Amino acid sequence: MIRLKDLALLGLIASLQGGALAQNGPPGGAVGAAMAQVKDTPEETAAKATVEAWGALLDEGMIDEAFDRYVSKKFVDHSEMARVMAKTRNLGFSKVKQVFHMMIRPGGPKMVQKITADDNMVTIQGRLGQDIFRVENGKITDHWDTLGGFAGPSNGATTAERR
Repeated sequence: MIRLKDLALLGLIASLQGGALAQNGPPGGAVGAAMAQVKDTPEETAAKATVEAWGALLDEGMIDEAFDRYVSKKFVDHSEMARVMAKTRNLGFSKVKQVFHMMIRPGGPKMVQKITADDNMVTIQGRLGQDIFRVENGKITDHWDTLGGFAGPSNGATTAERR
C-alpha cells in the first residue's frame, strides 16, 4: 500500500527536470532536496512527540511518570532482553516499568538521540541502542528492539511456542 508520504516523495522526484536526477543522483543533489521536502504526517509528528516526551522523562529519572503518562496499560514488550531481565515471559506495563527502574539512571546519553516515524511506528537510536515503538492515541503500546543475541524472528517466543 502506498502511503501519502511516499506519493509526495514520488511526485517531487517526478517533478524534477529529467537531467537533474541523472546529473545529481541519489542520495544528495536533487533527490536529496526532494526528500528533505517530504514532511511527516500529523500522525507521525504526534507519535514522535510521544516517544520524545517519554524519553525526556526517563532522562530525568522520572520512570513512573514517564510510564504513567506515555505508556498504555495494555503495553506489550516484544524484547527478549527485557524478558530475560524481568525473568518472565509475560511482559506488560508493570513488569517493564520494573525493568526500567533497574536499568535507567539520570545522566549519561539521551534516551532518544535520533528519531524517525512511519505511520504509528517510531524508531529511535539512543541510550539503549535502536528501538521500535508502536504509538496509538498518544500512548506507546508495543516495543521491539534490535539488540543482537536477544531480538530476532522469535519476537520473544520460546522454541516450543514457535512450533
